[in-house]
Amino acid sequence: MTSQAQTEILIEETDGEQAYVRPASPDSPMDAEQILQDWSLVLCSMHIPHRIVQHKMGAALSLSRDSAQKAREQIVLFEAENAQFVTDVNAARKGNGSTESVFWIMLALALWHGISQHQIKLFGIDDIQWLQLGRVDGRAMLEQGQWWRALTSLTLHADAKHLLSNIVFGGLFMHLLCQETGGGIAWLLTIAAAGLANALNVLIQGPPHLAIGASTAVFAGLGLLSGMGSPRAKRWPAALAPLGAGLVLLAWLGSGGERTDVGAHLSGFVVGLALIFGLRKSGLERGTLDHLPQNLCGLCAFALILTAWMLAVIV
Repeated sequence: MTSQAQTEILIEETDGEQAYVRPASPDSPMDAEQILQDWSLVLCSMHIPHRIVQHKMGAALSLSRDSAQKAREQIVLFEAENAQFVTDVNAARKGNGSTESVFWIMLALALWHGISQHQIKLFGIDDIQWLQLGRVDGRAMLEQGQWWRALTSLTLHADAKHLLSNIVFGGLFMHLLCQETGGGIAWLLTIAAAGLANALNVLIQGPPHLAIGASTAVFAGLGLLSGMGSPRAKRWPAALAPLGAGLVLLAWLGSGGERTDVGAHLSGFVVGLALIFGLRKSGLERGTLDHLPQNLCGLCAFALILTAWMLAVIV
């Protein structure tokens, strides 16, 4: 028996006077137990006698046959109200400023490109050799411990074409990711994954490796997005569709051109994918992360980049 709520409700009756109510297709036994606990509280509030038992198909609510229909009606109302509440809260939380954050960050990246290329002269900072200070430099990172370059390099680009490609594809991927997680969380996860990916790429390629560009962050964002899947996908094809699309985009966008840093693109995608899989495995992605303040996460992401550049200039 299917309700219009997000969780399907199945009622099984025996030859006697007992009926068993349980979720029709829970994601896991743990999810089923949590759903039954919530339903039990609903029935308790309505003074409907019941108990949670282990049925032949798993845990279920056991109650009299006469009470089954009334119990189902109350559970349907609870699920419908709860689903609408969660939808409204998530839409407000995730949509709050997410699109604007992508626009402003891409604009800031373009302005910083002008400063770092000495096209914009402000307060004498055009005398600083930003590319040499901030690029990925395998020798400086491995031999001198300048690991902040893994982050500063994300803000540097060789020319306008390099910058434009990262703004276009990065803006698209980040817009989609922000819609899934919220702006602050999306930027924090992406920058953290991209920094780790740049460091990993240096460890693999060794001291001669030199690189600049936000493309590692672009593909880290793609990896995060690809690993999210659908939270309610029950079958493998549906669950793996975003990952398949991500792999296609990685092959199409991340492996062409003689100046393309394939290692950085692949590292970004893999680290982003591993990070989101790790969060999903630990239950944090749609649990704890949903309660993190977006503004604080956004400030942390900005602080990572700012701190990295301060170290680059001071040390």
